[in-house]
Amino acid sequence: MGSQAVGSTLDVVGLFPFTIPCLADWLANGAGRGTTVRVGFLDPDNYAEGKTQVSPADHQHWLRILASGATNVLSATFSGCQNRGTRNDARNLRLASFHNDEVALYPQSIVFEYGKFQTGVKVRWPANAIHEVIADLHRMVESAWRRWSQR
Repeated sequence: MGSQAVGSTLDVVGLFPFTIPCLADWLANGAGRGTTVRVGFLDPDNYAEGKTQVSPADHQHWLRILASGATNVLSATFSGCQNRGTRNDARNLRLASFHNDEVALYPQSIVFEYGKFQTGVKVRWPANAIHEVIADLHRMVESAWRRWSQR
């Protein structure tokens, strides 16, 4: 996003959602303050399916904490769920649920999909620039995919 990475942490050890307080503590201790962009990565086994690691309620809680005190926030959630059901109805319901999580804080979201893997990005940004951020994400991901497929 054209910003320098500052105040970063590489990982939080533990299982989600029990690590949510770690994010709150990390932010409360000053990390992420004064940054122009805050990016959070959540890498569960799956989202809202079966014995899920990330339920919509837990995801929403994490999104609220990630957004606290920040205007420009990107939240990426990785998921490895099978595309099951007639016409992928189960996947479509899961993705609709993801898009509906914390819409008031993150009015836009986008999902990139490759096979059975989905990466959803929730976007919290000022209204006058949010569509440009979504377009930039599309361009960056498509460019990365082209580079990967050339290997």
